[in-house]
Amino acid sequence: MSAARVEGPVLSDLQEGFRDAMGSVAAAVSVVTTLSGPSGDRPHGATVSAFTSLSMDPPMLLVSLQETSRLLALLTPGSHLGVNVLAAHQRDLALRFASRREDRFGDLDWVPRDGSPALAGAHAGSAPGSPGWCPPATTPSCWPTCSRRPAASRLR
Repeated sequence: MSAARVEGPVLSDLQEGFRDAMGSVAAAVSVVTTLSGPSGDRPHGATVSAFTSLSMDPPMLLVSLQETSRLLALLTPGSHLGVNVLAAHQRDLALRFASRREDRFGDLDWVPRDGSPALAGAHAGSAPGSPGWCPPATTPSCWPTCSRRPAASRLR
């Protein structure tokens, strides 16, 4: 069974309604990060709500990125990812990394940790490495294996 293709103004109304509906679903939000550049010191990141735990043994996450994501273009098998789970008060940080802003890390506190940027103040973090890749059907996905115990802080 195939879905009917919707085109024109109906598509934008449908997409807008779908986005609004999905935006009201409670979900954890994270900033997924990596380092690039000749010396591996240039940070990159994107806001992601499409992530979940995939396996406990080995510990793995599933992260989905838009096919047009600038972050996705930097990732290859073997890349290191940081998954910085944001706390409720970090809405501005989520919006910053969801924007088209060029220098998203400009005035932020972060440290390189296990090959990827760790954001100061994140609720929890994990530094998965060596992601596997799923060929894109509609959304490219990777399932990095966690290389260290995720850091977690209690919400106050």
